[in-house]
Amino acid sequence: DTRNDGVEALDGHLMALRLAVAPVGDATWLRGEVDLRLFVPFNQDMGLAFKAGAGWVAGLAGDDGVPIGARLFGGGAWGNRGFGTRRLSLYEQTCKGELVGDAACASQVIPLGATSLFEGSVEFRWLPFRKQFGAVVFADIGGVGHAQNPFEDAVELAFGLGIRARVWHLPVSLDIAYRVTDDPMFASIDALDQALVFLRIGEAF
Repeated sequence: DTRNDGVEALDGHLMALRLAVAPVGDATWLRGEVDLRLFVPFNQDMGLAFKAGAGWVAGLAGDDGVPIGARLFGGGAWGNRGFGTRRLSLYEQTCKGELVGDAACASQVIPLGATSLFEGSVEFRWLPFRKQFGAVVFADIGGVGHAQNPFEDAVELAFGLGIRARVWHLPVSLDIAYRVTDDPMFASIDALDQALVFLRIGEAF
């Protein structure tokens, strides 16, 4: 970690590898995640920020697969901003409630997580030194998959603008994002609007 600032970096880089394993029990699994970030300054106030994060998880025993608690979910203010928190996921459509006679099934779509996930971002940052306000322009990319390739089903893209404020030395971010891709796999999920607003307090990335 060589970032010049751990919250709103404009210079340096970060490389991280995270591993988690559940080695005992009926549902054993192994998960690995990579986090890469690069910051290229133009001057004291402006620069480009790049982020690429990927994760994979696999079951280690039997045919039960990976339990939902170990699966990967993306989206949100720290992920692909074209989706709400934990909404970049694989989904399953089920019946809601009980069927009575010949009544039609009321569909319910639930997130299942994924076994592979990729999220990437590029931001142009204008963060004036020792000033209260700044701004960013960003583009996000993401994908989730059933197997090792997170882009097997679709590639999700989002663009947006953000305002940065320092309130009592605490960084506050307000981002407005629009998901330009409208994949059929999300067509029946009403909560996945293409325009989203995020309020975040803390680290940018």
